[in-house]
Amino acid sequence: MENSSDVDRPTEYAVSVKIAFCIFLPLQLTHANLFHYLGCPKDWKRLETSCYMSPNVAADWFGAQANCSSYNSHLVTVSSRNENSFLIREFISKQHKSRHFWIGLQRAPFDDSIWFWVDGSRLTFRDWYSGQPDNYRQEEYCGEMYVLYVDTGEVRWNDLNCSQASRFICEKGK
Repeated sequence: MENSSDVDRPTEYAVSVKIAFCIFLPLQLTHANLFHYLGCPKDWKRLETSCYMSPNVAADWFGAQANCSSYNSHLVTVSSRNENSFLIREFISKQHKSRHFWIGLQRAPFDDSIWFWVDGSRLTFRDWYSGQPDNYRQEEYCGEMYVLYVDTGEVRWNDLNCSQASRFICEKGK
């Protein structure tokens, strides 16, 4: 017969599980604080509460968004000059083959003057080239970061036909 004191005493495993629940359960981890505690996945770069990555492939805008979704992310939404500069410095300036990078920006189908992000939010920050967006030939409904002058590294936003195959930047977090 078992000793009665053995029955009432919790095992080391049970004690460690209880401690883990007491410590970790109250945190209610969200994407933002998950990245804060664990960092970004391998090959992703972090800025504030988001992680970013640019796969070494080209796709049309919708294919780019689908590709980002396969990483549990979305095309990047740019909300500040600091974030815009980070993307240029960390992704666009470090490669020399591509001049076009999709961002998660689309023209509203019901009003050509309205732009919105893939998460449904409106623009709070803009960095369009002069004269852009221009909806050239009434077929430019997606937004990109575009390297106009390779030698100077000037990068601004441009509207482009969504079917153009381009590189892109994915984001998770915020």
